[in-house]
Amino acid sequence: IKPEITAPGVQVLSTVPSYTNGASNIGNYDLAYEQLSGTSMASPYVAGVAALLLQQDPNLTPDEIKTILMNTADPLNKEYSVFESGSGQVDASEAIQSQIEITVENSSLSMINGTEQEIMSKSGALNFGASLHTGKTITESRSITIENHNKKPKTFEVKADFQVGIRDSKDAKKNGVSLNLKKIITVPGNKEKVSDVSMVVPPTAEVGTYEGYVTYQNKADEKEKYRIPFAFVVTEEGFREMKTDPKVMTSSYTFFYPYVPYQAGVTFTSKSVMETIDFVLLEGETEKELGFLGRLDASYLLEDKEYYANSVFQGSYFPYTGDPNQPISDSRVKIPY
Repeated sequence: IKPEITAPGVQVLSTVPSYTNGASNIGNYDLAYEQLSGTSMASPYVAGVAALLLQQDPNLTPDEIKTILMNTADPLNKEYSVFESGSGQVDASEAIQSQIEITVENSSLSMINGTEQEIMSKSGALNFGASLHTGKTITESRSITIENHNKKPKTFEVKADFQVGIRDSKDAKKNGVSLNLKKIITVPGNKEKVSDVSMVVPPTAEVGTYEGYVTYQNKADEKEKYRIPFAFVVTEEGFREMKTDPKVMTSSYTFFYPYVPYQAGVTFTSKSVMETIDFVLLEGETEKELGFLGRLDASYLLEDKEYYANSVFQGSYFPYTGDPNQPISDSRVKIPY
């Protein structure tokens, strides 16, 4: 889930070099301020709150700082996807006063030196990742650690709220999707408690994103409330779109035809993450597979994003041999003119 947190970043009065108003204004600090917008304005705000947390407790780790900022963030004025606002807007006062940390250890896969490896990271968000719709019930589980840095025990009411229709997020209730968790949790003073949560998606559920927030409300203090975003994406196999670009015509190869393209790339958008994509040449009328064109490493590509593979077809292909020990020939064959 990115971004993980938001901060004020629109029309922020910030310092700028005075000489941007002309060489004659160097050193004129009346002109050294300007209203600016963007992450360059929001990031220093978050960095300043992180500095306050470190001033209060120099032993905090980067993961702990991030978790505290996310746990104590405020909801924005209107509904946004968790992929737009993360946990919400950073709240300096709440972050400094908080005595609770709610941490999730999430796993993700990454290619390191050509090898797929699992990476564990701590966060204030429930990242259930993406899973392929197989026609069977999908269950993804995570563990949440709640640390109480107060000497007194605290009891929380826990509730999961799904968002619907935000960036086309799906209706969990309609689709029978549930986030199973413990509704009441008591954490002893200066102790921690681990709670397991599971996202369950039935075989009949729609493909798409299921997202929302888990809230922890202190039963003894209505002002003490924490929330963590969650999201799970159910994907399906295949492509949303795939087409050759440009359209091509084979030639005699002995003459150059400047207005007739002879190489074609492929524009495509996949429905799910793939490791590789194999391109195969088909006979136009019968759609019989003639041979192999090449393989694309797709492990770094994202679903629902358009990509272009250059020079997939260059007027030749590797024919099939019919030999199970070597089903594809090592030699290219040109397409007949």
